[in-house]
Amino acid sequence: MMGHSLEGRVNLAKYRMIDRLLISNFRCFESLDLTGFSRINVVVGQNSAGKTALLEALFFAAGGNPDLLLRMRAFRGIVEGVLQVSRDRAGYESLWREMFYGLNANSIVSAKIVGSVGQTREIKMSYAKTEAVASFNLNTSEASGIAPLVFEGIDSSGKKFLYHAEMTDKGISFDSSVGNVAASFFSGMRPPHRETSERFSILSRRQQVTKLITTVNERFPFIEDLSLEIVGGQTMIYAKVKELSEKIPIGLVSGGIEKFLNVLLGIASNPKGIVLIDEIDGCVHHSKISGVWEALRDFAETYETQVFITTHSSDWLTSLNRILAKGEQQFSLLRVETNNDRKHIVRVFPGDTLADALQQDMEIR
Repeated sequence: MMGHSLEGRVNLAKYRMIDRLLISNFRCFESLDLTGFSRINVVVGQNSAGKTALLEALFFAAGGNPDLLLRMRAFRGIVEGVLQVSRDRAGYESLWREMFYGLNANSIVSAKIVGSVGQTREIKMSYAKTEAVASFNLNTSEASGIAPLVFEGIDSSGKKFLYHAEMTDKGISFDSSVGNVAASFFSGMRPPHRETSERFSILSRRQQVTKLITTVNERFPFIEDLSLEIVGGQTMIYAKVKELSEKIPIGLVSGGIEKFLNVLLGIASNPKGIVLIDEIDGCVHHSKISGVWEALRDFAETYETQVFITTHSSDWLTSLNRILAKGEQQFSLLRVETNNDRKHIVRVFPGDTLADALQQDMEIR
């Protein structure tokens, strides 16, 4: 499960929770204006309805920049290894084409989030109206006709920003000083060991790692301890497992448990931020799902983090019944679907509606 964080200047003092999301011309969504989010938001819908795109819209709104858009391609498995881009207009535009609704590059992509205490972050993305060289370090004939991608909006500190996405021999150049809302995105790919190790180290320095280890141990008692170890020059999370004389990498213990651990690390390292989890299905055995839901709720409460999680699994939804009974107001259901006009829409339901639907064994996926 790949996890990526928004780095840079994050305003944690004021931000608590997203109350509203507005999207225009992003991916499969022509226009959305959503409210009614809770601490934990369960996203359901058919294949290709737009569940992942909704998470991407939230990620884009929280800290959209050119590098983040390219990481979204990696989340989808579109990019493998080192990104190779042909140094011409077609190569430049191919990087961003799928972000525009209907692949219409003449439109303006926009996303806006409003926090529960009034904090706003807004971003708009479009091609410059006048043709200009997008800093490809090319000669004039090669660069002719390239219109740079323009990013503008209001960052998390309330400051306006405006910059171009410039491609250079060293990669993408953009204004990295723009303030973001703390956010992490977990796709189906495993995050780099460096990233998970850094998150574990952050908790260790804060003296908060005991809660993490206890939470994992309560659900998987054979894991007695977790620690960072350096082997072959690489730092990784190792587990102390009953009946083994040496610690082993957590990924060798269980890929599913490693995924669960990575999500908890993402929540704990993003206090007062948001965590986006795409398809947690298959993470653990069905007998452990309720315990995982409890852990997600507990960590989200403790670290004041807002969670959006997609699922196709009836087991995961059914297991929510017991959890909702202890605090349905902490949950919302987001159903992504296409209407009769083939427009992608999202309907938001409060936790009590979700609880009633599950108790009546209604199909909500």
